[in-house]
Amino acid sequence: MIKKNGPYILIFFVLIFFQSIASGFENDFAKLFLKPRIYFDYFFDTAQSIDADFFVVSKYPIMSSSEFLKAVWSQERSMIGGQIDVESDFYTHAISSSKALGLMQIKYQTASDMHIENLFDPYDNLKGALEYHGYLRRLFNDEKKQIAAYHDGPGSIQRQGMSITGDQYYNQVKSSQKKYKSIMLESPSVFGVSISFENGTILKTHFYNSAAYMKFEFYNYSDIYINKKNDSFMLDYELNSSVLYFPRTVIAFGTGVTFEDSGFKNGDYILRLGFPWRSLIVKLGEESSFTFKEEYKEFFYCLKLKNSSAIVAAGMKFNDFKVSVTFDLLKKSFGSYISIF
Repeated sequence: MIKKNGPYILIFFVLIFFQSIASGFENDFAKLFLKPRIYFDYFFDTAQSIDADFFVVSKYPIMSSSEFLKAVWSQERSMIGGQIDVESDFYTHAISSSKALGLMQIKYQTASDMHIENLFDPYDNLKGALEYHGYLRRLFNDEKKQIAAYHDGPGSIQRQGMSITGDQYYNQVKSSQKKYKSIMLESPSVFGVSISFENGTILKTHFYNSAAYMKFEFYNYSDIYINKKNDSFMLDYELNSSVLYFPRTVIAFGTGVTFEDSGFKNGDYILRLGFPWRSLIVKLGEESSFTFKEEYKEFFYCLKLKNSSAIVAAGMKFNDFKVSVTFDLLKKSFGSYISIF
């Protein structure tokens, strides 16, 4: 059946492929930190490798804010609820342009000073915010300055008093406090499919989904390969499930189980170090990979090692586009990523 209908299957996936215009180099273990929206990735190079990726980063509810705020005793719960609304819209993986993280948008250095473990875990983030508020309340003994200092910094309030931005932030928080009612906290989930042609494989489709919950991340994949052997099309498949434990803001690790048509394979081991904007991701197994990426404002560069390829890339963002030029050190081929998001 595959042999008879192979050309039609191929045409079908090629049509899907040409609808996908490509956020290049976004490793599957990094996509949970992207902003919730639709992404299209497209890669091609002079070695005739082609890859297209379509995925959606969305939000799913994990608990009600009223249940979550039961952990608050040192501040008014409605005030903290209003502030979470202003800071992150109740999204656990919110990242600001200034690299503030999580529900209460705390900087990593501030969290480190307070020994807060994982800013993407809602309870850790809340603990850090409450400790910071406690410090600000003792420092100023004035609610308005306390809330404004959360935004402007205590040094600025001490030196210059209330600023326009601090006053605006205070008014925003108090307005949200008045309107606050229980709402669902949300965490990210990803659904996507990629299609690639390379290394003699006629077609590879990679379906995947992932989700974050507290200090855990869950990943599921299914890969379908269509190879041409002896003038006929052969169908192979592979299923994988992985779990990462995320104890600290800058480290996550885990393992996975892989099943294919011939049975179970050795599991993969995954390590992720760093931040969403500067990360090293190592995957060890039958298909090992090494990905390092760093972003600086509108520019980024990346190194990706996988199988028989060693790709270096550099590029920049233009509004809702990301473009990069690549060079494969092993294949000695040039390529390009184009992204729309």
